[in-house]
Amino acid sequence: MSNNLQKKGMFTLENGQNLAFTFALVSLLFLLWGLCNGMIDVMDKHFQDELGLTKSESAWVQFAHYLGYFLMALPAGWIAAKLGYKGGIIAGLLMVAAGGFWFVPATTINTWAIEHTYPWVTSTVAFVGYLIGVCAIAAGLTFLETVANPYTTVLGPREFSATRINLAQSCNGIGWILGPIIGGLFFYAKDASGHSIGSEQIYIPYVIVACVVLVLSVIFYFAYIPDVKTKDDYHIEDKDEANGAKAAIERELNRGQIYIFLLLNASVLICIAGIFLWLLLSIFNIGGPLVQIASLIPLPFDVKVTPDNSLLIVIFELACVLLAVSVFALIPVTNKVTHHSIWSHPHFSGSVLSQFLYVAAQAGIFSFFINYMTSEVPRLPQSMHVEMSKPAIDERIAKGELNSIRGFYLKKAKDWFEINTAFAAEDIEDFPEMAERIKRGADPVSAYLKKNFSESAVKEFNAYEGGISRSLRSILVQELNLIVRQNPLKAKDGIAFYNPDNFTGIALSPKTKELLDQKLQEDAEAEKIKAAEKDMTKEQKLEAAKNRAEMEGKVEKVNSPMLNRLLLQDAYPDLLDYRPNILCISEQGAAFLLSIGFICFLIGRFSGAAMLRKVSAHKILGLYGLMNVVMCLLIFAKWGWLSVICVFLSFFFMSIMFPTIFALGIFGLGSRAKKASAFLVMAIMGGAVLPKLMGYVADQYDMSRGFIVPLGCFAVIALYGFLWPKFSGATSLSGLDTSKGH
Repeated sequence: MSNNLQKKGMFTLENGQNLAFTFALVSLLFLLWGLCNGMIDVMDKHFQDELGLTKSESAWVQFAHYLGYFLMALPAGWIAAKLGYKGGIIAGLLMVAAGGFWFVPATTINTWAIEHTYPWVTSTVAFVGYLIGVCAIAAGLTFLETVANPYTTVLGPREFSATRINLAQSCNGIGWILGPIIGGLFFYAKDASGHSIGSEQIYIPYVIVACVVLVLSVIFYFAYIPDVKTKDDYHIEDKDEANGAKAAIERELNRGQIYIFLLLNASVLICIAGIFLWLLLSIFNIGGPLVQIASLIPLPFDVKVTPDNSLLIVIFELACVLLAVSVFALIPVTNKVTHHSIWSHPHFSGSVLSQFLYVAAQAGIFSFFINYMTSEVPRLPQSMHVEMSKPAIDERIAKGELNSIRGFYLKKAKDWFEINTAFAAEDIEDFPEMAERIKRGADPVSAYLKKNFSESAVKEFNAYEGGISRSLRSILVQELNLIVRQNPLKAKDGIAFYNPDNFTGIALSPKTKELLDQKLQEDAEAEKIKAAEKDMTKEQKLEAAKNRAEMEGKVEKVNSPMLNRLLLQDAYPDLLDYRPNILCISEQGAAFLLSIGFICFLIGRFSGAAMLRKVSAHKILGLYGLMNVVMCLLIFAKWGWLSVICVFLSFFFMSIMFPTIFALGIFGLGSRAKKASAFLVMAIMGGAVLPKLMGYVADQYDMSRGFIVPLGCFAVIALYGFLWPKFSGATSLSGLDTSKGH
């Protein structure tokens, strides 16, 4: 690196112009989409609880989010090419604002579904309403990412392009930290009885974001955003005749590499198209008519064709046919491609595949982090049970013992830890008998469970023919947890699970009976208050609500999840197992821990940016990819606290991947970098596809086993990093190695 470059610094162009302020302004965009993405990652568990979704079903949140990227990436690249960097940024900000404001009517639709205001407004309709808002915000973020990512690489000497984009992405890391904190506060808020009120507050953070974004769009309108060009190392835009025989030799293409990457990227497109088709056709419930067609297809492992899986089987077979066609169809395409095409450069086409797999792995780990922390973390030390219990902390607060910084966190710990009431697969000791009793509705409790289970779960139970079914066990665990967390106001026919009629003839334990009597008394008091308020004036109602809030703060109410868990245990004493008083991490606590993960992510970004000034970007990418393979393997192995630590370390090693892959992918593509960046942003669609597979594996086994999916993704990324010089013909981002062809 020359002394002249060191004197100019990272943000100085060859003409001496300093763009540090422009870089700082653009970095705010990275903070914005990090914040939005961080809130998305704590939304999955919210919908699992509120709408009764499985892990794979809740992954539709990720699908909708990344669908916005997939649909708008190419239009964003076209608009950026036409309007320049500033026009693309402003267009993206306005779309984000529109998506944020949409959450107001989406929340209203959800309220209609809960209160059964209109027959057609079901929980599914409410879920789709939220997904529209998620997709709209992502569409706006697509414009910002398509423009901002490549723009940071040209705001100074090219030697520092990977460093600049990693520094800007560090602001993105700050947003990732704030997002889960904000999302956790609103999405997992609870009332005094432990009932969730997150569905009533979900719109608040998005409306705030929309207002801030409108202010940002005005700032960018008046700001100086120059349209800086990228160097065309590969002479993509030059005419062949103007460069002679020497240029033709330098442009010699490795058509074997081109073919392999075209085939791999075609496979990705086929996979995405299959997901789209599955989503679209599953709405029309056409599985039944496809059973006969699916039965004609040879299937491995004696898979039984049913109306539920026939559509997936047909789509999978169609995808295999398209892949076989692609194997032969891409041969003439590869032979005709010239150096003028960005797809003739393996370092770019390889980066698209790597970016697809990276975002897939990142989205899976981020979105299922809360599931992992609430279900896979080992038992907390016994000493924490007393220190972290709500009564103990309240007592210490009253004595004024918690005025230090440690005291502040202990006060917050009341919400971060809770007595475990959640079911795990191993808690069902006799699955066949449990499934049979629910299927037959053999007793009042079993009949109630079957009536309150989801339609898809009831269908699975009706089809149950005995034996051990891994998928049905997973469904049963999911449905029992929904019963445990049931809000009586949202129960079918308004009948709560703890209704005494359900437990006639069942011997309740003293602890269960005590809690049940107290809960029924609370309900009776609530009914009296509700009846009395009918004749009150508005001022009297406000005063009564104030007094009631003060009383509730002094009197600890019954923990409804604990009561429901004990009732289930008493109803099935020989079939279920429950160990009370086991302290675990709450969902809100896991959301805050996710912020700790993003702090690791941010540390990785800053340290990575420093390392990239001294070490080649492709080497760092390969090393970090390999380290994440090791992390995922240790998580998969379920080695207690070591596996938990590895989850946080995976955040650190993921940190530099997205921006580094981006910088390596658009290297040397000149003005075509805007078009190339559109495809790299489109590759973000990986976050919509692979989390569903990770969620499916977790549903069938457990959350730790689900990490086998990102393990495979990181392995490919590591290979791309180590082999990048071979793909690009360059030794580093400093420039081409003229001793090699490309």
